[in-house]
Amino acid sequence: MVVSPMFRVSEVLHRSNTSIWILIQIPSGTRCNMERLNREGEGSPPADHPMAIHLFLLYSCEKNWGPYIGYLGDELSLMGYAEFNLDVSHSQRLTLLRRKLQDARSLLESNLEVASTLSEHAEEMQQQGVVLPGVNGRFQSEVRQYQLRLRCHIGNVKKHLDCSDDIRLLVNLHVFYVLYPKRTVPGY
Repeated sequence: MVVSPMFRVSEVLHRSNTSIWILIQIPSGTRCNMERLNREGEGSPPADHPMAIHLFLLYSCEKNWGPYIGYLGDELSLMGYAEFNLDVSHSQRLTLLRRKLQDARSLLESNLEVASTLSEHAEEMQQQGVVLPGVNGRFQSEVRQYQLRLRCHIGNVKKHLDCSDDIRLLVNLHVFYVLYPKRTVPGY
């Protein structure tokens, strides 16, 4: 299963030598490109590998992660500058942003696993003689590139989650001092 900000859910089911695609809310541009790749078939780059259409779908899902993670980071940064006018809504907004970041991390890690499985399957196809080593080498290179991009997105999400921990601490301390102005926090 592949999930991205662009698609809700995309899934590919395999039976013997055929693939059954179940795509939900796929953009028309992606659908047209996938149909073109499917028509080109073997021997025409980039569709010279039988798994090329799978990788294309993964790349289509990946392209919107960067802007989405950037948007969440910008929202988080705005919260970090709301120094003195903090209230309960900030805590609620921060919780929502953290949940979105955690979901993004989980989905990206899931897509990374899908790419690993795709790579393993492509390797098996080469060992069975279905795919030539050169063709598989180029395909594996593309899969590694995709995995690097996902790892970069995961790193950015983790960075934002770390930042959100700091903001959460500040918000909680502020709320504590507003509720209990004459008390001190142990250790501070």
